[in-house]
Amino acid sequence: MMLDPGLNPVVNMLSLEFLLTSKVVLAPSVAAIILLALLAQWAVRTYKLRKLPIFNRVGWFNRSKAKDNWRWNARQLLFDGFSKRVMILSPEYANEIRGDHHLSFLRNNDKEFLGQLPGFEIFKYDGKTSTLVADVVRTKLTQALGWHAIPLKTTLLEVVARVSSRVFLGPELCRNPDWLRITIDYTVNVFMAMSAVKRYPKCTHRIVHWFLPETRKLRAQSAEAQRIIQPVIDQRARELAATKSHNKNNAKFMDDWSSPRKHSDAVQWMEELSMGKPYDAAVAQLGLSMAAIHTTTDLLTQVLYDLCQHPELIQPLREEIIAVLQEGGWKRTALYKLKLMDSVLKESQRLKPASMVSMRRFATDDVSLKDGLVIPKGSLLGVSAHWSWDKSVFSDPDQYDGYRFFNLAQNPETEKMSQFVSTSPQHLAFGHGRHACPGRFFAANEMKIVLAHILLKYDFALVEGAPKPKVSLLGWMMSSDAQAQLLIKRRREEICVD
Repeated sequence: MMLDPGLNPVVNMLSLEFLLTSKVVLAPSVAAIILLALLAQWAVRTYKLRKLPIFNRVGWFNRSKAKDNWRWNARQLLFDGFSKRVMILSPEYANEIRGDHHLSFLRNNDKEFLGQLPGFEIFKYDGKTSTLVADVVRTKLTQALGWHAIPLKTTLLEVVARVSSRVFLGPELCRNPDWLRITIDYTVNVFMAMSAVKRYPKCTHRIVHWFLPETRKLRAQSAEAQRIIQPVIDQRARELAATKSHNKNNAKFMDDWSSPRKHSDAVQWMEELSMGKPYDAAVAQLGLSMAAIHTTTDLLTQVLYDLCQHPELIQPLREEIIAVLQEGGWKRTALYKLKLMDSVLKESQRLKPASMVSMRRFATDDVSLKDGLVIPKGSLLGVSAHWSWDKSVFSDPDQYDGYRFFNLAQNPETEKMSQFVSTSPQHLAFGHGRHACPGRFFAANEMKIVLAHILLKYDFALVEGAPKPKVSLLGWMMSSDAQAQLLIKRRREEICVD
């Protein structure tokens, strides 16, 4: 069942969280003041949201039931009009809120993903490392012979981890097995740890996290990442110091030694953009890896599953790759010319984005929208991505059409929104507005390069008789099948792509 495009925004009011069984004894007057303050805050929030419908209501004694309902039935709840302690807006509001500075993406991450707890520092809003990572991505990155079966997602995860680590950390660490293990495992472990902490009342989070095995493991991985990365940071610092010393003692050779040896990787870019301000290099690198590796792997996996089910696309894709590379080789402009591949990527992402809800924000102040809707200060919100599957927006929205965006790009009116990296209320997979994914340009180029190698070097198909790959749903998240296997066979590529 599809959500009507005109569906009103929905919200689930924050329930009053007060530990009635607390062992701390307060003076009656102090306890009464605290209780009245909490009740007043709840009443004000409730009054501001009184006109909005509530779905999946959280009761006083059935909080776990509402959480489980969201975890395993979020898609249907979203289509019915749903929120889990979060205001969910219709896509029609996407353009209006896209640049509002009172709606903070970074503060939302800090609040939702436990950014104030040790081990979860990649989500912490500190105004330094958290913004530096986004700045680096935005300003720097944007610039066997027979058939055999492989576990596709696991295999691609290792490939993407190596490729990404080469760009993020340079040649020193991109083949380090310990670092590659951390970049692959950390993302899974951080969400397992988050789930473990959130099983307990919020007021106990700062205590229980010290004792849970999941969070202890996360802190150990963060410390290990620091030990691996710090020698590289120290070596770069020594290079810089040696350069400055040489310049001071050999002024006449200043032109040759006016700057340290350049490294084309994120370690260098962070040093440049930090301009001497302190930041946590390990946290920054883990943040880059978490944002890039699993999301890229997930979409690449889904694209290959879709191509297996639509093999008529494979030869046209190969012909496009050959024509483009023969014309100009591996250049950024060449990747831009892979129009059919761009369309295939966007179509797979349209049907299976990483999440059913995008543009997650935390309101730092009351925000009034043009139709009179007020987003109260302190609210968590997101925008539904259901227009991607709406028949009033896309023809045959439930059907996979690899040429969908290729054809839309032929029309000047829809050309811009048809590009894989373009964002719009109709396609929110990368978010929208000032907090749209800054790494989407890097991810697009990375995926096109990997796909070109796979398409030209291998034949591939789903294992005959095996179940069709299924999208896994957990809450709002949508993940490609992690268990399905792919049959592959080496083929002789028409042109060299190495």
